[in-house]
Amino acid sequence: MGTFNLLFFLCVKEHYARNLLLLLNTIRILSHTHLTSSRSYLFSTYRRLSGTRGSIASVNHNRTFPWGSSLHTSYAGGIRYTTRLSSIIPQQTFWYSIDHNKIHPISPWFITGFTDAEGCFNVGLQKNPNGKFYVRPKFQIKVHSRDSLLLMRIKNYFGGIGNINTNSKDSSFTVRSLDDILKIILHFDNYPLITKKKADFILFKQIIHKVIEGEHLSAKGLQEIVNIRSSMNLGLSDSLKTVFPNTVPVNRPEIENITIPHPEWMAGFVTGEGCFLVQMSKYGKGKLDGVSFSFKVSQHLRDELLLRSFITFFGCGLFNYHSGKSKHGSGVFLVRKFADISDKIIPFFQDHMIEGIKREDFEDWSRVVELVRSKAHLTEEGVNNIREIKSGMNTLR
Repeated sequence: MGTFNLLFFLCVKEHYARNLLLLLNTIRILSHTHLTSSRSYLFSTYRRLSGTRGSIASVNHNRTFPWGSSLHTSYAGGIRYTTRLSSIIPQQTFWYSIDHNKIHPISPWFITGFTDAEGCFNVGLQKNPNGKFYVRPKFQIKVHSRDSLLLMRIKNYFGGIGNINTNSKDSSFTVRSLDDILKIILHFDNYPLITKKKADFILFKQIIHKVIEGEHLSAKGLQEIVNIRSSMNLGLSDSLKTVFPNTVPVNRPEIENITIPHPEWMAGFVTGEGCFLVQMSKYGKGKLDGVSFSFKVSQHLRDELLLRSFITFFGCGLFNYHSGKSKHGSGVFLVRKFADISDKIIPFFQDHMIEGIKREDFEDWSRVVELVRSKAHLTEEGVNNIREIKSGMNTLR
């Protein structure tokens, strides 16, 4: 069987074939490996595939997104435009199940939104036994240990790369291999981050480029990497500042475009940062409790404009500062009006599902909203039902 036919058979068998163009690209890549070093191959593959769009795949629903004309979605008449990223990361179908014990595919935009909430791009600098520093890039998503299944779904989306470590408190999905990190980079090039975390990703990618080109092997190249690393996350540790006293931090990229790119991004972000609350208050002795609701999304004030954009996105809500107007505090997008919660927030997340343990909080929250809508909260039995549901939500679950 010829190379082309063999590749076609394997791709069809694994349901990865999207069009012949992907196969031709694969043949070119396979031929390329015989002519170049592994480092040049990695970079040329990344450079050729990143940012390329155009292949088409059908989806299993025809929903339109009514939540704002400024959204740049890729849906049109039941067709979505995908990318050649699928030649490295198998294309995923957009469907969900409430069965929490099975691993199902997940939307790429959900992963980007969830990473904007919970992900981290980091570069470690460590000494080997010879006293030389080596560069250790890492992509990580860290969540509560109860959400380890969600991390398994993300790992599955990326083709099984990386490792998942779980203890009694938390669970983390970590990718360290340079080959695998390039797959992570390709994803976020095609489905971009929009919080300030995107600046860390851009700097992270610059360091990966230098490592692929072998620049980290020289003193000059290593210092340039340290200069970039000093502008990421919380900067350099005191020990690294001592070892690299000539460090000059590079300018941190400015992230200005805060347009919500897709409804599934919002589902992913709220899975990480959102909160669904039920409040009950007594009016007096012998009287039934009052019930109120709130939907909150909190974030550091560096992403204040992003939170404010949620008001336009959902067509409701407001923005508040958590601790005055201190620029060292955090802010919150807040929805409290019952009509907005009932008619806008709940329908949105029924179409674009919260995932992980927080989905259970959303479902319980929605149940209580329905009880109030049906006036069940005006009866003692209804209030007791609400109390029982509330007692198992959020940190009480």
